[in-house]
Amino acid sequence: MVNKNLFIQALTNISTQLSLRTVLIVPFILQISAAVGLTGYLSLKNGQKAVNDVAAQLQTEISRRVEQNLKSYLEPLHNLNQANEVTISIGELDIQNTTKLEHYFFEQLKIFDGVNLIGFANLNRELFSAERYSDGSLTIRESSKSTGYELRTYRTNSKGNRLNIIDSGKNYNPQKRDWYQKPLQTGKQSWSEIYPHVTGSTLYIAASQPIYNRKGKLVGVLLSNLNLLQIGAFLKSLKIGKKGQSFIIERSGMLVATSTKEKPFQFTKAAIALPEKKVKRLLAKDSSDVMTQAIAKYLETKFGNFNSIKSEQQLDFKINGKRQFIQVLPFQDHRKLDWLIVVVVPEDDFMEKINTNTRTTILLCIIALIVAVAVGVLILRWITQPIITLKESALALTKGEWEKRIEIKRSDELGELAKSFNSMAHQLQIRFVEMQDLNKALLQSERCLKQFLEAVPVGISIHDSTGQLYYANRITQQLLGIEILAEVESEQLAEFYQIYLAESDQLYATAQLPIMRSLAGETVHVDNLELHQDNKIIPLEVFSTPIFDETGKLVYAIAASIDITERKQAQKLLADYNSILEQQVAERTQELQQEIAERSILTERNRLAQEIHDTLAQAFAVVIVHLDTASRKLTTDIEAAQALIKAGRDLAHSGLTEARRSIKALRSQLLEDGDIFYALNRFATQMFSSTNTHIVCQLIGEIYPLPPDVENNLFRIGQEALTNAFKYAKAGEIQIELAYQERQCSLRIKDDGQGFDMNSVSIINSFGLLVMSERAERIGAKLTIQSSPGQGTEVSVLVYRE
Repeated sequence: MVNKNLFIQALTNISTQLSLRTVLIVPFILQISAAVGLTGYLSLKNGQKAVNDVAAQLQTEISRRVEQNLKSYLEPLHNLNQANEVTISIGELDIQNTTKLEHYFFEQLKIFDGVNLIGFANLNRELFSAERYSDGSLTIRESSKSTGYELRTYRTNSKGNRLNIIDSGKNYNPQKRDWYQKPLQTGKQSWSEIYPHVTGSTLYIAASQPIYNRKGKLVGVLLSNLNLLQIGAFLKSLKIGKKGQSFIIERSGMLVATSTKEKPFQFTKAAIALPEKKVKRLLAKDSSDVMTQAIAKYLETKFGNFNSIKSEQQLDFKINGKRQFIQVLPFQDHRKLDWLIVVVVPEDDFMEKINTNTRTTILLCIIALIVAVAVGVLILRWITQPIITLKESALALTKGEWEKRIEIKRSDELGELAKSFNSMAHQLQIRFVEMQDLNKALLQSERCLKQFLEAVPVGISIHDSTGQLYYANRITQQLLGIEILAEVESEQLAEFYQIYLAESDQLYATAQLPIMRSLAGETVHVDNLELHQDNKIIPLEVFSTPIFDETGKLVYAIAASIDITERKQAQKLLADYNSILEQQVAERTQELQQEIAERSILTERNRLAQEIHDTLAQAFAVVIVHLDTASRKLTTDIEAAQALIKAGRDLAHSGLTEARRSIKALRSQLLEDGDIFYALNRFATQMFSSTNTHIVCQLIGEIYPLPPDVENNLFRIGQEALTNAFKYAKAGEIQIELAYQERQCSLRIKDDGQGFDMNSVSIINSFGLLVMSERAERIGAKLTIQSSPGQGTEVSVLVYRE
């Protein structure tokens, strides 16, 4: 209680020594200052908490987006392989028909724009594929026996037909590739190791799977490839704050993709044997990007190695004293793909606005403090002024100065004058504050405009109505080779700044300068200017336009200048390239024409050989059998011998007629006389008339016309099958079945003869079987031959109807 009384007494003593203004103002200012300080402190704390929350949410959202998009990039590769495996297994896609296989992959690339290569490698070291080339065009890639096992890349037209070779690599063996070996080891879909493209231009990852025939025997490997730069392009498209970034790494620390301009690989300068050897993968900790390198080293230090990161991690650390928020998300699938997604957001991306808001809050509080102090002073003056006036009046009266007496009454003329003066002063003060604010805004606008013009990546210059250079940004100063704006007469602009007409030694006409034409009211665009500076010629493209004031008077002209040196160089390179390309195309066209002529001759030779085999050879073989039989019966049955000789003669005549028609590329006479069922029936009857073989002909469905070439080749295949049965089978019965269905037509010829071992006969070594196979391939038919000793032989041909 004593201390309280002492405090009150001390406070009373102090207050009696202070003026009335101090007693009123100091407590008021202290209260306002405390409120301002508390407001600023709470604003800063709330801002920091908001930063942590927003950073965590943003990192989680971006990580999930990257994860989802990675799945959308990677999963379709295996889905595509699986779909192709089903298509092959059900017989809709024949892996032996490589031309159709290439076209099928080519059409798939048009649909799946996220896939860079679709292909198939067989057991013969052969690879057939379609690939999206580096310039976006679709190409065909083949390495096979026909190419000498060179990996050749062909440019194609819109239908997938080959045009010319644009790249080749020697001694390519797909069976040594990781994408080929892994699925064979696992027996299922697999991811390959990331590997360089054979051209040495980028990195690929392959999804591959083995395929087996119906007997479970391996026939090859399907693959679908993705260019890792596509993942990098997606990461670049993400908006991660202002300076945030993301990247993907393997557990080994190797970069997979990054949102920076850096590629996840480097090119070696050492001598190499193959182009793909010049690509060297990059460890994240060896990255040229400071943030990527620092984060990789931080994670490796914190966890020992990247394999220790088993779950999602949210971390933060500092680079050069600046805090960075990090989120690490493992990305895995059941095919043993194991990557890490890393998202980094600098704290400055969030704190910039928050610090700005905090500074604004503090500034507003200071302004509020100043306003409050000003109001407090005014209130104090309003309270103390009558007392001061009374004091001055009293002093004046004591001194006899009557004229200085001040009337306190506010309703008389002096009061009205004081009120008017105070009102005028107050209005002037308000206007002065407004003018200060306007001046500040104007200066700020001018500074912003200059910053904008300096930031524009082209030269900007402004000339007044007399042609004098009023403003030039940094790029314009560099182009003109000046540091200070000089006063130059408009007639001397071209000479002073060395402005020449493009590709000449003639100064640009002053009246035709874009800025002078714009000062005359034109909007101008030209690209025929050159600056000659320091033994260097800079070609320019210039846009200029006049600027008018609110009355329509021309006051300025503004010009934008662009250095087009690189464009001019590119145009020259393009012209040179087109000239070389035209020459190469002409040479290649001549080579192709010669090759086509040679192939046409070879094709005609093969056709004549087949036709002679199918006519004369078959007819003579049957005639020989008839004559052999007749010779044996001459002594026992002269009539039967004569019948056999007559039948042989008829067959010889028929064979000769067929050969003549075949050489002229005409259809068989039997087909001219009737349909294919009639032709086969008549041929079989004529051939086996002298034997005890029973011929059974069966027609299923309603006959419809087939293309002449299809019908003729189908008849020749049946003719060959019947001739083989006559010569070798010794059959008691031969069945001929011709079936017409809605989508396909099939021919089946089956005998119950002695048959043969399929493994002991090669199509290549048997001309008859080779001819049947080639004829079936020519019409797109499926040929099947089944036989075993003592079980007879069955030949079936399946033709799909268009």
